[in-house]
Amino acid sequence: MLPVYMKKTIKIINKHQNINEIEMFIDEISQRFELYSTYYSNIMAVTDKLFGYLCDQDIKTEIVICFDQEKDSLHFVWSFEKLFFKSFDSQMTDLSSELFQMMERLTDGLFMDHDTSELHLYFASGSINQHLARDRRMQLQTYFGKRVLNSRFNDSHSDN
Repeated sequence: MLPVYMKKTIKIINKHQNINEIEMFIDEISQRFELYSTYYSNIMAVTDKLFGYLCDQDIKTEIVICFDQEKDSLHFVWSFEKLFFKSFDSQMTDLSSELFQMMERLTDGLFMDHDTSELHLYFASGSINQHLARDRRMQLQTYFGKRVLNSRFNDSHSDN
């Protein structure tokens, strides 16, 4: 059963023992939007790696994570206190960092807003939907047999 209430914001201190709260937040979003396991895994991997990195910093601070579904993407905004963001930002601008490379590979977009001390992570729902459609079509083809699915197309084009 889908959750009736969709939690859109979580506030958390960057301590390793708080990872379960973030994972429950991502699980709730995954269930609500019925995410395909690949996209759920991408979101969870980025979240776990990013939060683990933040927990390893000397400064303990509150982090606010907001979720919003936009027209064509799932959008996560990580908000930080200014001093913490400056430290984080200086390390994130190293394009060779393992964390940056992972986030770049597994998201459909990321943006660091220096004015608001926010990290924006985008996961395109278009690519999610395209993958789901392809997967569902393959499942249907397996179930009905390729000939049955193609017969409608072939019938409509056989008059030529």
